[in-house]
Amino acid sequence: MSGSGQKFIGRNRAPRVQIEYDLETGGAQKKVSLPFVMAVMADLKGRWQDGEDPSQIVDREFDDVDISTFNTFMEGTRPRAQFRVPNKLTDDPDSELSVDLTFTNMKDFTPGRIAEKVGPLNELLTARNQLKSLLSFMDGKPNAEKTIKELLGNETLLKSLAASKDGGKTDGEA
Repeated sequence: MSGSGQKFIGRNRAPRVQIEYDLETGGAQKKVSLPFVMAVMADLKGRWQDGEDPSQIVDREFDDVDISTFNTFMEGTRPRAQFRVPNKLTDDPDSELSVDLTFTNMKDFTPGRIAEKVGPLNELLTARNQLKSLLSFMDGKPNAEKTIKELLGNETLLKSLAASKDGGKTDGEA
C-alpha cells in the first residue's frame, strides 16, 4: 500500500478540485491529474487558557480536517477570542462589554450561541425566550391578555415582584 498523500486522498475522499496538465514523455502525451490539496499552518488557538502549554511549531503535527472531522478538530483545538466591545445595552457611551468566546463546534458561531456566552446578551435572550413561551401559552386563551394587562397595571404587585427579585430592596433603598 502506497503512503502517498495523493493516493490516500483518492481512496478516502475524492477531491472536489483537480489540477490537470499535459505531460510529454518520449514523444507521447499523457494527461496527469493532481488533487488540489492545501495545508494551512496557523495558530488557531487564539489566547491560551491558564495552565495550557503552547507547544513549539516543530512539535506540532498536521491535522487532517474535512467536513466529517471538523467538529472533532474544533473540540480539540478550542479556538478562543477575547475582546472588548462598546456596550450598546446601556446609556453610558463609554461603557464597554468584555467578551470571551470559546468555540467547540460550528454551531458556536451562530448568533444565538454567541449571545448565550455573553452575560448581558444571555439575559436578554432568556427574557426573549420566556416572552415567546408566554405568547405561545396565551395563544387561543381569550381572557389571558386581559388578565396580563390587569396584572401589569397593578403597581403594588409590580413593586412587590421587583423587590423580591432584588432581594427585598425597594426603589428608595441603596
